[in-house]
Amino acid sequence: MAAGTKAVDCSYSRHHKMHRLQENVGTVDIELRENDREEINDAVSKIEVQGARYPEQLQKLVGR
Repeated sequence: MAAGTKAVDCSYSRHHKMHRLQENVGTVDIELRENDREEINDAVSKIEVQGARYPEQLQKLVGR
């Protein structure tokens, strides 16, 4: 999610329990200061992504 937006995408959630959905929606109330965002962005930029998103057989099915 982009900084400054007020939307929470819960579609990725595998939880089917109302209290889990409420936890996800509750994150809208969290406000990060500029230095918080800088710290998070700095930490994330150091993560090296490895591997493919899907196994090769499934990747062939994407976008069909």
